[in-house]
Amino acid sequence: MPDPHPWTTPAPTTETHSDRLRRALTTKTACGALAERNITTVYRLLTEAGISQRQIAQLTGQSQSEVSEVIKGRRVMAYDVLLRIAQGLDVPRAWMGLAYDDEVAKSAAQAVGQEVVDEDMRRRALLAAASIALLGAPVLGEVLELPTPPTTPTPLPSRLGASDVAALKELTARLRAVARTYGGGADVVTAVANRSRPLMSVPSSDPIKAELGSALADLHTLAGWCCVDACLHDQARAYFATAMDLAASVGDGVQVASALWHAGIHMRDAGAYNDGLKACQLGLVRLREVPGSPAVAEMAAWLNVESALMLANMEHREAAERSLKTAREWQPATAYDDADMECAASYVFLALGRLDTAERFAASSIRKWAAEGTSRREGVLADISLAAIHTYTGEFNADVLAQRAIAGVAPLRSVRASRVKLAPLVKALDARSDSTSRDLARRARQLAKST
Repeated sequence: MPDPHPWTTPAPTTETHSDRLRRALTTKTACGALAERNITTVYRLLTEAGISQRQIAQLTGQSQSEVSEVIKGRRVMAYDVLLRIAQGLDVPRAWMGLAYDDEVAKSAAQAVGQEVVDEDMRRRALLAAASIALLGAPVLGEVLELPTPPTTPTPLPSRLGASDVAALKELTARLRAVARTYGGGADVVTAVANRSRPLMSVPSSDPIKAELGSALADLHTLAGWCCVDACLHDQARAYFATAMDLAASVGDGVQVASALWHAGIHMRDAGAYNDGLKACQLGLVRLREVPGSPAVAEMAAWLNVESALMLANMEHREAAERSLKTAREWQPATAYDDADMECAASYVFLALGRLDTAERFAASSIRKWAAEGTSRREGVLADISLAAIHTYTGEFNADVLAQRAIAGVAPLRSVRASRVKLAPLVKALDARSDSTSRDLARRARQLAKST
């Protein structure tokens, strides 16, 4: 009588590790699980095929405890982790919706017993692949570009017009909104930036060329910032430099200053406060050459508040407070900017040791983020600030706030949020001796390690 569970039969001794891996991953069940990103099922199939948790961990760049948690049912959502799993298991990225490739997608469909789809279905699959790369789920109905460039370049138009630049600006705005909500997105945004750069070579009128250069500079600054959010430091610097070149080539001082502002934040994250301050000061110098406008006033405000953060960390108290006061003379036009400015102020006062004032700004920022409703990546920074303040001062609700902050970071695709921005809270928790604080600090460190 044949074994009703053939997958539990030990593999022949002549079967290699690679053979067992390939056999486990090419079954109909495995292909379906990969398509659904059900890593729990994938790992269980691997262990049933004789591949140990330790071997899975070595292949995928995870710890054995992480693999064990996934096997027990923990979902894997982070794009970077999913990509590492696909690469480690030698699985085509398209099988997991991490890239779109026509022939590979076709073979994956055939492997799970699906019929080859028609053109209309392929277009929907293309959109799904794009939205999965950004959101972790196939929910978008807009083409936002894909994380992997095609093997043949997309033909450039013969001439650019105002509608082409408007479309690029709208795409950048959509990508920025998604990044603010979910974090990450470097794979997608850098791909869009790389493909868009050749547009500068397309014939157009001088006004259109100038507007295009500004739009591309904004897109490349966003690409650099998404790289910062993913802790891809070299790539971030390259995109910021390109953004400055593009903006300078068309005389857009605001976009030059914007790239410098974001680069300054990147330097502050690394603890290079003096260099970050220089970047912000260069941005302010460049703005002095630009005729006054609401955009100039806004950019000057952000450069000043970032300068205040640098100065506070360098213990230049009076200069930090002057820069912050100058920044707050600007009146934010959106709920996002209002909440973000108050969050930045809370971090300035936290660095200055003025905890009562820092608490007031952090609490106000949290209320405003809640009203704004979508920018979860930035909103969680105010949660971290308030939790750190209450932990330092020993408030009764410090543990609850710390739990909330850590829980808010966990679903984000922002490596920066878990590795960099949680650091002040971890430091505050480490300063306490109770078991709850130690456990929370451990959870925060594990979260940083897993991203």
